[in-house]
Amino acid sequence: MVARDLIYACFFCGDRFVEGDKYLDRTYHHLDKNIKNDELWNLVLAHNICNIKVENYIEWQVISQDKMLWNINHQPTVEQVKMATDSLMRDGVGIMIELNVHHMKICEEYLKEKLAVEPFLRFSDVQASCTFLCREETGHGSLQSTRNYLLVLCAEEATYERVKLSGVTIIRKRAGK
Repeated sequence: MVARDLIYACFFCGDRFVEGDKYLDRTYHHLDKNIKNDELWNLVLAHNICNIKVENYIEWQVISQDKMLWNINHQPTVEQVKMATDSLMRDGVGIMIELNVHHMKICEEYLKEKLAVEPFLRFSDVQASCTFLCREETGHGSLQSTRNYLLVLCAEEATYERVKLSGVTIIRKRAGK
């Protein structure tokens, strides 16, 4: 799975695992919900708590189904798995950092382009669009990790801000930036 997905983090939230922590340690999530089906295409790594929470999050259920279909249609060759595994053994952290940096740039560019013509954007729409763009470009990305990038881009010192307007969370360019 790590060789296939090129990342050693929770499939759902994108955060790293904490070995020995009953909530944040890793477990296998079965994409088709059949715990007896341990085919590689059916498994992703997830936090214990995220594996439980997925039953209540429709978005996570949808990305599980999408991932399962993608895995079925893009099964790696033995050579690809070996090459990816070797690469991860050498530089697993580097791959994760590269993906994170690239995904952050995708989110930042999206905000820059859209907010150049619109006064504000719905946070949920931006989150979904950026996740889609990350997946299109790199084959990776989750709603939760995209949310984290957007929160950083809306930090107090950042160019953008996240505010509630009539009960809807929006992103807009910060005054004076």
